[in-house]
Amino acid sequence: MGTRFSGQGGIRMAKLREFCLKFIAVVGALIFLFLTYYAWRYTMRMFSSSEDLFVEKDSILLSLVFTAAFTGICAIAGRLAEKAKARTLEIIAALLSLAVMLLLFYIISIPDTFYFVGDQANVYLAAESIYNGTINEYADYTYFRLFPYQIQVGSVFALLFMMARTASMQVIEYAHAVFLSLSIFAGFHITKEIFRSEKVLAVYLLSMTTFAPMYFFVFFVYGETLGTSFTVFSICFFLKAVRPASKRTASVILWILCALALLVACMMRPTMLIAGIAMLIERILFFMNTKKVIQPVLSAAVIGVYLVGRVVLFLPLQAETGISLNDGAPPILNIAMGLQDGDPKVNTGKGSYNGYNWVVFAEESNFSTQQASQIGVSYLQERISHFISHPGEMASFFKEKALNQWTEPSYGAFTMTRYL
Repeated sequence: MGTRFSGQGGIRMAKLREFCLKFIAVVGALIFLFLTYYAWRYTMRMFSSSEDLFVEKDSILLSLVFTAAFTGICAIAGRLAEKAKARTLEIIAALLSLAVMLLLFYIISIPDTFYFVGDQANVYLAAESIYNGTINEYADYTYFRLFPYQIQVGSVFALLFMMARTASMQVIEYAHAVFLSLSIFAGFHITKEIFRSEKVLAVYLLSMTTFAPMYFFVFFVYGETLGTSFTVFSICFFLKAVRPASKRTASVILWILCALALLVACMMRPTMLIAGIAMLIERILFFMNTKKVIQPVLSAAVIGVYLVGRVVLFLPLQAETGISLNDGAPPILNIAMGLQDGDPKVNTGKGSYNGYNWVVFAEESNFSTQQASQIGVSYLQERISHFISHPGEMASFFKEKALNQWTEPSYGAFTMTRYL
């Protein structure tokens, strides 16, 4: 970010920053090597007809050949990028974003290519009922009482319906395609701001080209696509706002855009607030060296916009449905479920969804958040004690859980959208 350190305090901060960066790099490299090694050995397959996982053994030799070939392509692209002008790379990024958008538009236009099930159907129900003004009829609907934040997601989709004057599912898909494509271009600028290297920009563009299966998540009627895209926008605006060369007026506009983008992102997926927290931490570290208090204040304001905006925007919905967005199944149940062996009736893998949160909150606790939390905490204590007593089993569990999540090539893109 171009931070300069001076004096004894500055020297200590420089050493601390250097240590933190090296530590993060080492941890990241170890995780990457672990996942890469097992990705070379095995592939987790998830078929489009179910969420069952199946293990296929791979050839390490072929995996090494492919890795070497792709690395070679990246090296060649990096050399060519160094000879190209920065404007040329930006044009390529824009054309790639446009190509992805047009491809997705074409697939969306094909009738009955995708259909949604399960949670997606409920999210669409929330959006449609808000659009039609009938959301109050679902005040006692079990799904919304368990996951009230899905009403929040549905309200954003309902806004898209209002703008398009139709509740067609394709409205959501087209919006996803637009914002996902724009996020590719925004990601290019994030890479440019952080690395300042044409070689890295070339690798980014290649990665975005080969990441094709993830683009099918535009057909996933959920909060992930818009949540992730607007998080990328927020990070991009943040990096440009804190540049030393940014003029005051431009910086203010960028901070406002950063806050609004994070607001949309967190409305779709509250966990995206982690990006705002990261921005705040980075600016606090910046303040410790420069003593410029305005930077962390602005970062805190970005988070404040979401916290205040969430309440103001959704008070009418809460009043209409009688469901508080802060209620629902407590997060501790998801943590507990993530430490379970999975559903014995299906082969979805360790720590995957098995309906535990639904059973505990709706059936065992009769929608009592406090009682459900107590059950979740009690289970966690027992599970952690079991793992401590059986370290080998714990290592095997987390190994399989990690591989289930990271070595399925499409990341469930075809399964989650039921690609036909």
